Amino acid sequence: MTWMRAIVAGIVGRLPRGRPREYDHAGITKVAEELILRGVDAKLDWFVERVRHECKLRHVKAPKDTLLTEICSPVFLRAESARK
Repeated sequence: MTWMRAIVAGIVGRLPRGRPREYDHAGITKVAEELILRGVDAKLDWFVERVRHECKLRHVKAPKDTLLTEICSPVFLRAESARK
């Protein structure tokens, strides 16, 4: 069989394949959404740095620049479009 399956309460579902996520995407998104309520930065890079600093304070493991930018950019773009 090429895929794995899990049986929980009689329901058969597919398990995600590959390596599990190393970072808490939901936790990083939550930090970003809370920071955006305090104010929108002029640039995405500045916002990403604020998120990285806040993740360190909250002991949330944050990835390098590229992946963190991918996680934070939807939150930033929503706030930018709402501000205009």
